[in-house]
Amino acid sequence: MAWLSDKLTEFLRYIQPGSGGSGDLATKRAGMRQLSAFQEETETALNQALRAVGSALVDRRLDGRDETYIRARARGLDAELFIYAGEAGVWGPGINRRFETPDYENSSALSAAFISTIVDLLRDSGGKSN
Repeated sequence: MAWLSDKLTEFLRYIQPGSGGSGDLATKRAGMRQLSAFQEETETALNQALRAVGSALVDRRLDGRDETYIRARARGLDAELFIYAGEAGVWGPGINRRFETPDYENSSALSAAFISTIVDLLRDSGGKSN
């Protein structure tokens, strides 16, 4: 029975945020998936922008096999949002926008364009979808 207690303690230490364990949830997400700095920064800025217009990310999940990407929806917008390691996109009825690295001076400009587009789409839709 002691081995079970030891395994449980090890597991709890593994999932405890800030524990420094290899499974620290502050840096590991969705079973060993890590997000890039671009993904984390873009998602944070997007959440702030959405709050400012009365929306929020919903149905957020991490997808991908070879590359982890964020897939979500913005409340009030009939489209899916994707944030890849260094690129982003929004797809839905009548919407097909890709924000790719070669089209922007830097990742901050790409992120800003993506977020601005989402906010504009929400304003244009009147936030009535979803």
